[in-house]
Amino acid sequence: MKKWFLALFIFLIVLSYYFYHSEIIAITSESTLNQHSETPSILSSAKPIDIAVNIKRTETEKELTPRQCKRFYGNFSAHIRDSHQILIDALGLELRGGATRDDLMQYSYMYTTSYKSYEDLIHLAKVKIAKESIEYTNKVGHVAEWKGFDSYLGMNKTELTVLANSLEPVGDTTSIYMPINTKDIKGVSREALISLHENDKSFNTYVASPLRFDDRSVVSPSILSVTHAQLFTTEEYQGLIAEHRFTAHELAVAINGQLPIEYIKLIIEQSDNIGGYPAFEQSDFAHYENIADIAVAQFNTEVLKLLAARGVTPNDSANTSGLNLAFSRLPDDPNSQITPKQSEMIEYLHQSGQKLKGHYSDDGKAFYSSGVNRFYIDFTDLDKTLMSKLNFQEVDSIEDEMNVPIELSKAFAEYGELKQVISQQSEQCADITRKEKNKEGFEPAKKMHDLISEIKNNSKHIAEELHQIDPLLYQEWNQQNRVRENGKQIELINLLRTKQYSEAADFVSANSLSQDETNYLFLLVLQETDVYIDIWNARTDSTPPNNFYYFNSVTIEQAKGLYDRGFDFNLKDHEGSSLLAVSLKSEEVFKMLIGLEVTEDFTRLGRDLFDRVLDKSYKEGKLFSYINEVAQMVEVIEPSHFARIERLKRFYPQEYQTLIEIDKRLIPAEGTEMNKYR
Repeated sequence: MKKWFLALFIFLIVLSYYFYHSEIIAITSESTLNQHSETPSILSSAKPIDIAVNIKRTETEKELTPRQCKRFYGNFSAHIRDSHQILIDALGLELRGGATRDDLMQYSYMYTTSYKSYEDLIHLAKVKIAKESIEYTNKVGHVAEWKGFDSYLGMNKTELTVLANSLEPVGDTTSIYMPINTKDIKGVSREALISLHENDKSFNTYVASPLRFDDRSVVSPSILSVTHAQLFTTEEYQGLIAEHRFTAHELAVAINGQLPIEYIKLIIEQSDNIGGYPAFEQSDFAHYENIADIAVAQFNTEVLKLLAARGVTPNDSANTSGLNLAFSRLPDDPNSQITPKQSEMIEYLHQSGQKLKGHYSDDGKAFYSSGVNRFYIDFTDLDKTLMSKLNFQEVDSIEDEMNVPIELSKAFAEYGELKQVISQQSEQCADITRKEKNKEGFEPAKKMHDLISEIKNNSKHIAEELHQIDPLLYQEWNQQNRVRENGKQIELINLLRTKQYSEAADFVSANSLSQDETNYLFLLVLQETDVYIDIWNARTDSTPPNNFYYFNSVTIEQAKGLYDRGFDFNLKDHEGSSLLAVSLKSEEVFKMLIGLEVTEDFTRLGRDLFDRVLDKSYKEGKLFSYINEVAQMVEVIEPSHFARIERLKRFYPQEYQTLIEIDKRLIPAEGTEMNKYR
């Protein structure tokens, strides 16, 4: 596998692993929603609801704490997801009992929208049911067992196993994922694809994982087979799939991927249940009831006719139709011309008896639908020939309340109660957060930026005046007014991208580097020291990096590797800042730099190292481990230092006492004000 591809995978693993453990830590043993009832909820498949406090909490009880609110905000998406799950489970029960989408839409008046529409919840219920009828798993480790998958990715078996095991804790529980465009996977071999077809027992096992091939939430040998079918002739492919069966899920991939009709015919012949719900091939802007809907969305009339001959036709429900879907996919620009392909589809749907379903505008000059397949037709702009071929059907609004099935009625009530709790706690936590911010004494961001603008417009010594008030103000102003170099010189970047390392070393030893070239080389040195350090050390130009942001994630092992290869840690960035300021995240790296006697300029404008260490100590509620070493580097204790020490004194008195015992110079004078900006 190419290094950049592997690097992205590692980055994904780290992020996903952190996210997963953050979620686990956030879960507490406090009472859940179902405790408000003496009898268990009928919707037992829904996860327990982790609300910040017991739902029985009354107004007379203790108010929420800032810590509870922090956890509440951290789990907010989970709260919303769990509230939706109550209805999704109930809707699923109705669908299993024979209810149709139209039946369920009659109860939409009982739903108060919260981040997802009622139609979205019906769709998710159908997805859940579809998953139950197939071999579906979120155990990512399964992919390591597939024959040919390692070769497909350009990895060996060991690398794939390590990757799969690292992703195992994540499954499909997080929105963090890595998109992989299969067209970008170069050199996919026929041999790897043939091996994938040797997975007899797991050919149709759909694995949900953060590896999103073509933005699809699952991967399986069968899906990859269809994706790369054209690597084989139709005769070869027919023989390859002869012992396998496909479903609506693979056909959805084939149609969406615009596979030639000859291959689609072969797949259909090997398919079962082609009228099933295509759960993994849905759109953000439309819900496909079956693969015929996908053919409509692709304006593939040939495939649609093929499916119709097998009894699979586009959706035609009470308030939407395949024709609605087709119009929802037309360009919004009224000046754009309908293509022959689009016109053919609309004509075919019209001849099949489908109607456009929606509402007329008040003046009767337009027709529109605001459902999942939304569109807006201005009759004055619509082609007259096309309009003559359309039949319009106005959809009746749901005005009368229907008799809601008992279990669904309970779910609506439970959902409403939970939604109210979430709303109340959101309001309470917003108020608590405002009060906490007021206690801290920090000025709002707007006030800070207004002050910067005022000084910018009225002062002749902007930088000095901002720094005197608080170095952070200078830092903000400086970032806003930083001037980029004119004209980009990227010759070195091109050499590095094409791996011309010898030429790159010659170039840096003979030329001044642009800011972009220096930044790019600096990043590469941190990522792959052994490859790029000699080029970095060959520089004769003193252009510094723009900043040291990427050093923030350097591990102690990487830092030692840089040291062994002669890297100069006394490097300063464009603003004169040292590597010490960006190594605060890793105490091991910071200790190493202190040992190497890396220096810091405490006379320059902007927050210095001691300012940053004091800010970090306040934010974390404890002194930075090496604050003593930093204090000893400071010759003059500045007003900005005292202001930050005063803040520690006010909020963390024990930490303050420890600090002033280290150095009596750090005792602020009587009346010293805390810093007000962050």
